[in-house]
Amino acid sequence: MAEERGRFHKSGLGHGIGREQLAKQVGGYWGIAVSFVLNGVVSEKLFFQVSFCGELYFIFAKVRPFLAEIREKMKNPELFLSLEKAIMGSKIARAQFEKVEARVSAMRQTK
Repeated sequence: MAEERGRFHKSGLGHGIGREQLAKQVGGYWGIAVSFVLNGVVSEKLFFQVSFCGELYFIFAKVRPFLAEIREKMKNPELFLSLEKAIMGSKIARAQFEKVEARVSAMRQTK
């Protein structure tokens, strides 16, 4: 359990006690939200506007470097999978995400 907390700590999600719960809550919210896009309920062009999805890009950029390890440690190969599919499966989202990912990576380097 302590090791799992360490991985979420490295991802930078939340601060202090409840980090895992925060990650699950935020991931769950965005998982539901992107399901609308993945199932054609909402258009990609509408959904993936930065003003709406900035947090989605930011959260995924923070966990992406540790995603395989987090999935393995939590024994949940589908953790953040819908977010990954939605972002990586859309040219619009991928282009925006790459910008956010670069900023998050730069933030990590300054710590």
